[in-house]
Amino acid sequence: MNDKLTDGPTRHWTGAAQPLAGLVRIDGRVFRWMGNTPQAVPALRQTALEITATRTTHHFEEQGLKLEVSFLSPIAAE
Repeated sequence: MNDKLTDGPTRHWTGAAQPLAGLVRIDGRVFRWMGNTPQAVPALRQTALEITATRTTHHFEEQGLKLEVSFLSPIAAE
């Protein structure tokens, strides 16, 4: 519900907050790629956001590392 995955808590599609945190360690430094907590951990720099009917993909880049995270929307086959 934010353009950047680190700008707020993760939320259910209903809007209810369901906080999750995603962390990555690069060369001994920890960065946050998902969620707005813990605040003491710096956010990984988000470089792009792609949204389609079935997928949301966030692109990050920091210290020579590129991270791509995709979330797939469940679709029931009829």
